[in-house]
Amino acid sequence: MNQPIPASRRQWRKRPFIANAWLRWGLTIGVLVYAAWAVTSLPFDWARIAAGMERASRIFSGAFPPSFVRHELLIEGFLESLKIAILATLLGVGLSIPIAFMAARNIAAVPVYVVGRALIIVARSFHPVIVAILFVKAVGFGPVAGILTLTIYSIGFVAKMLAE
Repeated sequence: MNQPIPASRRQWRKRPFIANAWLRWGLTIGVLVYAAWAVTSLPFDWARIAAGMERASRIFSGAFPPSFVRHELLIEGFLESLKIAILATLLGVGLSIPIAFMAARNIAAVPVYVVGRALIIVARSFHPVIVAILFVKAVGFGPVAGILTLTIYSIGFVAKMLAE
């Protein structure tokens, strides 16, 4: 007597990512075969890897136990980083508010909207490390390059968030 299970007693089961079992197993086997082929065909230099592991252990063993002999320098660097982050965030938010108004479709004219969106796109397009390299080349190494980099990053992020 195969009676159907009442709806109140049925359990929900999550469907697999790929519902077709043949396709799922085929893809799994294909990925494993490719991974095995890639590992066996790559030219690993085991002597170089062993030498690298020795250097890495030497570097990491020098960090433990940590030495706070020059703690003044550590605190000074931390405070400088904190100042850079706060100043860059304030500058970024201050500059992103007008850009966000420009990029809001419901309150800006079409030409202004396009310019605002273009500014956001440019600010978000480049990785912060690339922007930092450009600013280090332009203004030199130091806090100014960091402030400018984080300001551009903040403009892209905050203006996008506010414009939406």
